[in-house]
Amino acid sequence: MTTRLPQIPSTSTGAVVRALAADPAHAPVRHLYIHVPFCFHKCHYCDFYSLVDTRDRQQPFTDRLRRELEALAPLARSEPLRSIFVGGGTPTLLRTDLWQQLLSTLDASFDLSSIKSGTGEFSVECNPETASPELFDTLRAGGVNRLSMGAQSFNPKHLKTLERWHDPDSVERAAGLARAAGITRTSIDLIFAIPGQTLPEWEADLDRALALGTTHLSCYALTYEPNTAMTARLKRGDFTPADEDLEADMYERTVERCAAAGLDRYEVSNFAATGHECAHNLAYWRQASWLAAGPSASGNLRTAADPQPAHDPERPGFQPAGTADPAFQPPTAQAAAIQPLNAGRSRVPAARLPPSRPPPRQLALEEPAPARRLPQPRRPGPPPRRGHRTPRRHAFPRRNAHDRRPPARGNRSRKRAPRLRRDDRRRRPKHRGRTDRTRLSRAGRRPDQTDRFRIPRRRRYRPRIPRRPLVDRRHRPARSPQISRPPPAEGAGASA
Repeated sequence: MTTRLPQIPSTSTGAVVRALAADPAHAPVRHLYIHVPFCFHKCHYCDFYSLVDTRDRQQPFTDRLRRELEALAPLARSEPLRSIFVGGGTPTLLRTDLWQQLLSTLDASFDLSSIKSGTGEFSVECNPETASPELFDTLRAGGVNRLSMGAQSFNPKHLKTLERWHDPDSVERAAGLARAAGITRTSIDLIFAIPGQTLPEWEADLDRALALGTTHLSCYALTYEPNTAMTARLKRGDFTPADEDLEADMYERTVERCAAAGLDRYEVSNFAATGHECAHNLAYWRQASWLAAGPSASGNLRTAADPQPAHDPERPGFQPAGTADPAFQPPTAQAAAIQPLNAGRSRVPAARLPPSRPPPRQLALEEPAPARRLPQPRRPGPPPRRGHRTPRRHAFPRRNAHDRRPPARGNRSRKRAPRLRRDDRRRRPKHRGRTDRTRLSRAGRRPDQTDRFRIPRRRRYRPRIPRRPLVDRRHRPARSPQISRPPPAEGAGASA
């Protein structure tokens, strides 16, 4: 059940939050999401809001984020937070001194006793290239107990396809720095179905990620989101997307390898050891309430009138999976329910739905919608012939498709159309090609619409040779008569 918030006549966010906090219908919020948008490079597959900071705006952003967290604090009602997740962007790109300011504001505004005692969860997304001992020590001192590292792939060729800028060896170095700082829970993100990726290469990525001793693994199929550089390259034809059957094989192999390593699938694309599931992600799937701070963060507030799911741990009388709770269906039973419906159809990864609700059967039985026929562009006509002259304008309308003369303007023109001469009346229209002269009369009658014309013949270009100018004989000077003289004798010129 969705309820609309009352319209409060105030432009202050703090006033709105205080009004919601005073409403008894809203329960205390136990989860918080923070968005840090800074990145040093925009990956081509990323559809999240992020920006490459070239003006050093980290300090103004941190100040504004601290004020926003202080304004959202009344919604928690001094109850201990169960999970905090800092995503991006690249949150670890934030300077260490700014992280200290942000962590001190969180400690002063919210109750972090559950997180510091180890029962709660504080996760931060990390780029392996930004890992440093000073940063991890600062995060651990502020209560961070879990890191989510974006490896995406351990193959440099596939990282280049994704435009992901980091060294594959830096993932192992960052994991070692996290363990040295006291952050024992680490998660690794991987992407499969990359253009040009094979099944053995994906198995190698899985084996290398599991060899790091991680307790959580997130494996996502590459999705071509609109308005991304990856989608633009796909439309341009730079690469070919992975086949659906190959993508399904990669997903099935992921489930097998993770199960053999002791990581069970508890979500669509997430695998974790028992007790190491991401508590913040489970709050999303269980439709809990969470706060949001940052430029592109979204929150969710539940009221007392909203029905609480039976599989929500915050519900009184919660029963875990495997008990008599009929509303919860484990992932294995969900996959078994979807498998018979997909028999004989194209193989697609079966886990496309959250495990919190039974799979709707109508989704598996739907037929693909027919492709919409797009309007075809108009075919361009033949190029104009070299040396072609535009036909004269005539007052009578066109009689067929081959007549290029514009129609008469009629009464819309103030000027009267000139009277045509006899030559103009009998003149045939100029066509691009030769016409069938047998169908024309000697009077120069134009062919009607049933007449057919031969295929135009391309004429060779012949340069026009200018004629010699004519000289009027009346103004030509008269030529003097030539008098024949005998040739001079030898030696006559010398004697003269």
